[in-house]
Amino acid sequence: MNTEFLRRKAMEIMSRHRGPENAIKREELLFQLSVWDGDLYAMMERDKKNADRAVRKIYTTLPVAASKAGLYVPRKPEELAAFKVYMIRNYGHERAAARVKVILAYYPGLAISSMKQQDLGI
Repeated sequence: MNTEFLRRKAMEIMSRHRGPENAIKREELLFQLSVWDGDLYAMMERDKKNADRAVRKIYTTLPVAASKAGLYVPRKPEELAAFKVYMIRNYGHERAAARVKVILAYYPGLAISSMKQQDLGI
């Protein structure tokens, strides 16, 4: 499996899914990536759970947020804040901070002031 190629393809796909209202389901992202990589496709056919883990490992290195609706690229500080709350609830502060840090490395304009964080209850 060519991980770097799949990272680029994942980002290309995710660029069409900006904002939570345009989220893509993780299963759909897995399917779209498997079209581009025979090894991932074969893995998906053998063991979908491991294929899902492999794709999750890829998109967690990208500026991608998650919600119940699916995966998306946040456009506004409020979307990033909602993602952080979602991550804290489901995975804890440490993992939430790590994922937010990745997103902010790509999109520093999404950083919000501490005063705005208080308004959002973060």
